[in-house]
Amino acid sequence: MQISQKISFVLLSVIVVVAAALRLYQLGQVPHGMTWDEAAIGYNGYAIVTARRDEWLIKLPISFKSFGDYKAPLAVYATGIFTTLLGSELWVLRLPFALSGIVGVVGIYLLMTLLTKNKSTGRLLGLVAAGLLTLSPWHIFFTRVGFESGLALTLVIWLMVLFLHGLKQAKSTVWFVGSTTLGVLSLYAYHSAKVFIPLLGLLLLVLYRRELLQKVSQVVPAGIAAILVAVPVLYDSVWGNGLERAGVTVFSRGNSLVQNILVSVQQFADHLSPQFLFLGETTTLRHGTGEWGVFLPTTVLLMAFFVGFAIYQAITRKLSRTYLLLLCWTLVGIIPAAIATESPHANRSLLALPGFIGMASFGLWELVNWLKQTKLHKQWLDSKSKANLLVPSVLGTLLNIHILLFLGFTNDYFTNFNAISAEAFQDGYAEAVKIANEYQKGLNGKPKVEQVVFSRGYGQPYIYILYFNRINPIAYHGGILQPYLFVDSVGIGDMQRQNVLLVATAASELSEKKATHVIYAEDGSVRFKLYYLSPKE
Repeated sequence: MQISQKISFVLLSVIVVVAAALRLYQLGQVPHGMTWDEAAIGYNGYAIVTARRDEWLIKLPISFKSFGDYKAPLAVYATGIFTTLLGSELWVLRLPFALSGIVGVVGIYLLMTLLTKNKSTGRLLGLVAAGLLTLSPWHIFFTRVGFESGLALTLVIWLMVLFLHGLKQAKSTVWFVGSTTLGVLSLYAYHSAKVFIPLLGLLLLVLYRRELLQKVSQVVPAGIAAILVAVPVLYDSVWGNGLERAGVTVFSRGNSLVQNILVSVQQFADHLSPQFLFLGETTTLRHGTGEWGVFLPTTVLLMAFFVGFAIYQAITRKLSRTYLLLLCWTLVGIIPAAIATESPHANRSLLALPGFIGMASFGLWELVNWLKQTKLHKQWLDSKSKANLLVPSVLGTLLNIHILLFLGFTNDYFTNFNAISAEAFQDGYAEAVKIANEYQKGLNGKPKVEQVVFSRGYGQPYIYILYFNRINPIAYHGGILQPYLFVDSVGIGDMQRQNVLLVATAASELSEKKATHVIYAEDGSVRFKLYYLSPKE
């Protein structure tokens, strides 16, 4: 099938519109609630832009201490610009991640065109890849929430676009510099990239060594630029706080090297299992719906066909470099998750996604070519035009099943998922902080209280208060939160207090009927119970 550049542009535009709709629709409502990490990224970004310091008053850090997990900086700095300009609403915080996901869809199209020698075939496979990524549950999930991995993924896709384009140009210096710079920026975006990028770089050096040797004079400036941009993150990763992330790997458990290797191999296999790929296995609802896997079953089917053909190609003749790149990309992308302490981990393995999508796209291409060679293809003819109907019938069936499965996923994601993920996404914090703020300041007809007693039952309430009130970090350390008292739980004894507002979790023993305000989750369950206790008469 031949496809012109004009038609491919029109179709890609339609795909991008669909991708934008899926990632921007109800961005602040689904998932309903804000995780601690989202609040921390949002607040520290706001603090950096307005005060040049994070919540711990560290000036322009490379790693953000946050809750002791030392977050990568790029998402924090990027989000800070959006929240400072547009406000602290949840959709604003998630907007840069959604936009990067849309840019990633365009990037995967260009990547596939560069991996294919025939331009028309490349455009066709590019559209297939863009469509698969647009409808990918994995990509949708991690570009609708404040996850740093989504930013890193887009940077990785585009670094490959610039790299492959540079290989085809006579003057490649600018393209190689841009590619290596994006690779280094991904190190600033997400910690998994610190494992993935060096391995990807080594893979590219091996697979494209001949072309690169011919362009040494243009590759060297790119290497120098990468080193200069990477110095701060490399220093932080080796001698600074970035090293703290090593504590989430299997190598921090104190086991022997052999045991760690065996565990890593098993966890690597977890990410290739049907349970993870399309049956919905996840360690937390922050990383998946629990009902749907990271791919639709039809996409996995195309991947399986690709793997089967690649094995056949490797046995009968030399495996093509493009197919080897996609296979290795997928395997390398899983490694950061395989050596982590949780498995399977959709967030830490997200950088493998382009490899999977590329495999599925070429799998469809090989499936069509195989169908054309079968006897049935010659026999299954239209009675009038004598046109072969086998390929259109198979492709039409696959497309219809894929769309039906996707509709099932979106229905579950935009309805049921909100109801079951309230705890995972800390639903109710925004409303609880809003009401607490009204009592603490005496706003909107609420009586002003001397103190707000806030339960830590759901964890980290202070970061939500800082974020939604847009509190300067210097003021925070100066004692502006002194009217708040954070306790492990709010109980019967706290009812003896006077002129206070008690903010209790659903687990509190206090009666819901006596609460001044009750905050419910999307499924109707209680999340917070608030009690206003008046001063002495």
